[in-house]
Amino acid sequence: MTTRRTFLTACAAVPAALVATGSGAGAATLPRPAGGGGGGGGGTPAPLTNLAHLRFLLDTVPLPAVATHTTHRLAQEPTALAPWTYADADAAAPGGFRRVGGGTLDPATGHWSQGAYNTDDIARCAVVLLRHWRSTGDATSREQAYQTLRALTYLQVDSGPDAGRVVLWQQPDGALNRSAEPVELPDPSDSAESYWLARTVWALGEGYAAFAAEGQRSAAFAQFLVDRLHLAVGALERESLSRYGQRVRSDGVDLPAWLIAGGADATAEAVLGLVAAVRVRPRDHRLTRALDRYAEGVAAMGSTEVRRWPFGAVLPWTGSIGFWHAWGAAAPEALAAAGALRRQRSWRRVALA
Repeated sequence: MTTRRTFLTACAAVPAALVATGSGAGAATLPRPAGGGGGGGGGTPAPLTNLAHLRFLLDTVPLPAVATHTTHRLAQEPTALAPWTYADADAAAPGGFRRVGGGTLDPATGHWSQGAYNTDDIARCAVVLLRHWRSTGDATSREQAYQTLRALTYLQVDSGPDAGRVVLWQQPDGALNRSAEPVELPDPSDSAESYWLARTVWALGEGYAAFAAEGQRSAAFAQFLVDRLHLAVGALERESLSRYGQRVRSDGVDLPAWLIAGGADATAEAVLGLVAAVRVRPRDHRLTRALDRYAEGVAAMGSTEVRRWPFGAVLPWTGSIGFWHAWGAAAPEALAAAGALRRQRSWRRVALA
């Protein structure tokens, strides 16, 4: 059985400042150092990221008109773009790969036990495309970022008791799957805050900043994105942010109880989106408060002590202080960015430890 993967994390964690115009289909590049090294003249760019496979995964997804799920210009644009969750090697398929969904396929309905598309990957895909567009000016990446953000916000609940939360899975025909098999918590997926809500905040924040920079051309879409960002933060205020200042004891150590789903990894991804939005809206009290409190919580999971566990790393989870993973280095990146923006040297020290 196929299960959901997180292959986009590393791509999305590449800072936009590192990506420059490249050659080839969707290639993001870095210039070679002066004096060569690696052959050729110093002016030939060296590929950094190739977006060809990511673009191959993108497909048109219908957006049916249903209660509590809407998006920007739904009536005028009833479809959007989203990346399929997987691609299996298939020598008979064009390009050698075949797009597949998560879980098992029901041939009678065309539905997967999980879905074809998932919020986690849609959000990270949007971040990759946004950063590529902003770094290179690529018009294709701009349009694909716009469409993936529309798909992402369709998965967000726009009203009612679950407002701001997001459904994780979507079928090829656009139907939403709130409870997938195998089960992933929370279940239903829009019944509580989640890793996919944190990543939605990431994409919405970076998306808002990117389209706001276009001024009047994209003013309506930028306003839509920041409204949805506020909706997402409102959901977080009802849960993790409501526990600000409280502690949870883990392995005899008091840790912050206000991290999203108990994770500094998930919370750091949300911080990246909040940093992007607050750079544009420094007087937005709701967003700056969420940024400050979440960055404080992530920093509390780190240590500047490099000679004993965790050797300067930021621990990812309040469930255990003996567990660590790199997770695309989102926590150090988020703390460095937040520390610079909010002039918090202590956050930057944790990031650089």
